[in-house]
Amino acid sequence: MLNATWIRLASGQLVRADRIVGVRPERAEAPEGRWAGPSNVRIMVCLDVPEADAEEDTGAWWQEAAVCAQDRGDLLVVNLLNLMADATAGSGLRFIYPVVRAGQFERWASGSVLPPAEEPAVTGLPRIPRGVAARA
Repeated sequence: MLNATWIRLASGQLVRADRIVGVRPERAEAPEGRWAGPSNVRIMVCLDVPEADAEEDTGAWWQEAAVCAQDRGDLLVVNLLNLMADATAGSGLRFIYPVVRAGQFERWASGSVLPPAEEPAVTGLPRIPRGVAARA
């Protein structure tokens, strides 16, 4: 059940899985720094926020979930979607979280217990209105 499944973004933020309405890879276009370069993509999740929080906004927001190598972007989007689909078949509280090794996002994993947070792989971005391109 997605309403009992929490996803930890690589920034450390927890998001309820039933609030995610879209997932996409996006080119990371930071001008300089740790994640700059054409070889990286950001995995973005679109959150459907409650009406009370969206009075001045469009109601859905793209947030950065992780940054990975460009050649792994599509694979890691599918990895996240498959884990979310698996969560709908089970019951009870579940967690989906990024596995980070040496500061690099490696894969998504799931379990009934949330492991301690590792060093964030990304800094995270503020929410961005739907239809507006997210940029680092």
